Amino acid sequence: MTRECVRLGKHFQGQTPVSPLNRNCLGNKETKVPDNNPPVDPEVWIEDCIAKDDGLTMDIADAFLTEQAFRELPEEVVKRVTWSTRLGGPPRWMQGPDEAPKPGWKFVGQLGGAYSFLNAPLPCPAWVEPDHGNWEGRTHVATGPNLGGGLAYLFLKDGNQRPEGCMFWQR
Repeated sequence: MTRECVRLGKHFQGQTPVSPLNRNCLGNKETKVPDNNPPVDPEVWIEDCIAKDDGLTMDIADAFLTEQAFRELPEEVVKRVTWSTRLGGPPRWMQGPDEAPKPGWKFVGQLGGAYSFLNAPLPCPAWVEPDHGNWEGRTHVATGPNLGGGLAYLFLKDGNQRPEGCMFWQR
């Protein structure tokens, strides 16, 4: 099985280009910690996922991608879209679609600031805690990437040789 990783590039207009990177290209050891010794975030690899149906038609899902159509959606429709890290479906905007890349880009997923576990990882590290509220079915939770309390949005665009990627975040 091939796992795809994401390589982040330089920032441009609040967005970060991304490209799929085969895990084998990463080498067989961790990257050296910089001399200024910044805090190191925990690493989590996704081993499995669960398909969920938000019940939205493609027309309604497409309305999440333009500002005017998004603002006209009923609140009960918007609430059907999760705040969680996920692939597929429409984005759950913190602010709105105005900042998203425009023509030719397709929303593919979003990243939240927490790691959700459906079962306790084994062995369970100290930074993973039980989620007694079982939000969206998870049993354990951990602080994830620092997105300032927001969400990161992932978009892909078909390129000539390979797809292009873009990531940006809102809070």
